Amino acid sequence: MLYFAITSNSFRKSSIDELNKISQFKILDEFLNSMVIESEERDFVGKLIQSSPIFIYNMASLQDGVAKITEENYLEILYQKLHQALPKEGSLKIECVDLNCKTSYSAKEIEIFMGERLEAEGRAIDLKSPDYLAYVIMINDHCYSGVSDFRKLWKKFIEPERHYHTNAKYPISRSELKLIQAFDEFEVRQGTIAIDLGAAPGGWSNCLLRHKYKVIAIDNGLLEYEKFKNNGTRVKIPESLPIKHYDIETNDIIHIKSNARDVSYLGDAVKVDLILDDMNMEPEASVSILLNLLGNLNPGAGLILTVKCINRKAELHIRKTEKALSGKFKIISIRCLPANRQELTLYASYLGGGKPAFSQK
Repeated sequence: MLYFAITSNSFRKSSIDELNKISQFKILDEFLNSMVIESEERDFVGKLIQSSPIFIYNMASLQDGVAKITEENYLEILYQKLHQALPKEGSLKIECVDLNCKTSYSAKEIEIFMGERLEAEGRAIDLKSPDYLAYVIMINDHCYSGVSDFRKLWKKFIEPERHYHTNAKYPISRSELKLIQAFDEFEVRQGTIAIDLGAAPGGWSNCLLRHKYKVIAIDNGLLEYEKFKNNGTRVKIPESLPIKHYDIETNDIIHIKSNARDVSYLGDAVKVDLILDDMNMEPEASVSILLNLLGNLNPGAGLILTVKCINRKAELHIRKTEKALSGKFKIISIRCLPANRQELTLYASYLGGGKPAFSQK
């Protein structure tokens, strides 16, 4: 059986170990964080999902037939292989992934070629809610194909890079892409008020606004005030703490222009459903800062934390972070998202009962 996997480029060994826990396999093709593998395990995808992987982001099954781009009429050969795998009925969506493939056709052109041929044969093409996703993986000198029931897909796309760059806008900073992916991956609900630790220049705060949150942004650095203003965002920099009810009600972002280490209480007016932490420091130091704000978290409040790994010993950083959060948060998931570099993204739920370190009333 052949499979296509999106792995972590920063934590290759951990990715390989994660796959090996499911079954032995052989790498047939790879480029950066993508690989085609061969295994005798017939339900590799299902068993991987059940294992709650950290480093393998996506996986899909492939047909055994392979077309080489050096073959004459390889597109026709690829089409025939894909056509043979299609169910007789049901609408389709075609996705083509180009990974270092020396072909004269773009991924979009191949999608159009496949789609037009299928439509000519009477097949319905549905780009939003198809019954099946048919995909073509072009990696190095080989072309692979596969078909999956759209409703049962782990992800509703094969290649995250293209999916998120097509459907997401992150005008302030690249870091917005990490939070966009985290909201999707962890199915974070739209909420009321959130705290953004280490907020500058404001990318995560901007993403929170799109998810209907009011934002308490904490950072000694400046936010992109003009970009927020152009979007009609109301930003306030309070002269002192605590924050008043009036501040929360009449503003979209309240920027606490202070080092996050120095903020241990925001006032009784602030009770939040989500706290974000993307501060550029070791996980234990980062957690120690956010724990000072427990008094402002509602029970069950979500935590999205970027686990910065100063080396490639990701499992060690995970254990240290779990220990630092123990007793205060229930960890729901830890994932290496496509936008992560040498870091992981953790999602947890606050257990409740926290108190601020001290009062600044």
